[in-house]
Amino acid sequence: MCNSSGNCVRCLTDANCNAGYTPNAVCLPDGQCGCNADAQCAGQSAGTRCVQSIQNCGCQSDADCSAAGALTCAANHRCGCSSNQDCVGKIGLSESPSPVCDPSSGACVVCLSDADCTDPNGPVCGPSQFCYACRTSTDCAQNSNGPVCGDLGADEPGIGWCVCNTDTDCAGRAGGPYCVSNGSTIKKCGCATNADCAGDAQGHACVTIPQSGGWLQCACTTAADCPSGKACPYAGATCQ
Repeated sequence: MCNSSGNCVRCLTDANCNAGYTPNAVCLPDGQCGCNADAQCAGQSAGTRCVQSIQNCGCQSDADCSAAGALTCAANHRCGCSSNQDCVGKIGLSESPSPVCDPSSGACVVCLSDADCTDPNGPVCGPSQFCYACRTSTDCAQNSNGPVCGDLGADEPGIGWCVCNTDTDCAGRAGGPYCVSNGSTIKKCGCATNADCAGDAQGHACVTIPQSGGWLQCACTTAADCPSGKACPYAGATCQ
C-alpha cells in the first residue's frame, strides 16, 4: 500500500490485514499489521497474548501457548517446540524436513550443529540452519562432487561448494570418474556414459541432476538403476 507520505507499507486500514495474516489483525500506526489487544490473538498458534514489545500475537509464558507441538514460549515471545519430538514430520523453508528444535526461537529447523547434518554431501550446518557442503576441503572427504571446497561465500558467509579440478580428484567418487563442467567455471565429479556409473551407490545411470545445476552425474531414472535395498525417488535423483 502507498501511504500519504509516499511510502510503501503493509496496510492502510484493518481490512488490509485480514487476508492471509491473522483473522483479527489491525493496521498499526507504522503501516504494519499486528495487534493492540489480547482479544485479537485468540486461537493464534504464535500465542494468545498481544506482546507489546513486538506489537504482534505471541506469548509471555507457556500458558499463552495452546497449539499442538508448540506449547513452549520461546525467548522471542513466539510459541514453539520444546524438543525434537515436537518436530517429527515437520517441513520447513524450501520444503526441507526440519526435525531439530531450536529452543531460542521455538522453530523446527534443519540443523543447529554439524552433528545434525548426516548426509556426506552436506555435513556442515550453516548460519541459516540449513546443511551445506563445506567450510574447508576436509568437509569434502566423502562428497560426490569432489574433494576441494571452493567458491566460499556463494551460498552463505564462509560456506562453499565441493568441486574438482582434474579427473584424478574424482577417482572413487560416487558422482562419477570424470571432472566435468556444465558450461560454467565450476567443475564437479561426473560421468559421460552409463558405463561410468556401473555399481555406483548414487545410481547406475549417467543423467543430468536438476538440483545439481546441470552436471552429468551418476544417478537414477528408475528403481532398476539403484543398488539393492535403495529406491529412486524420481527420475534424475540419487538413489535413497
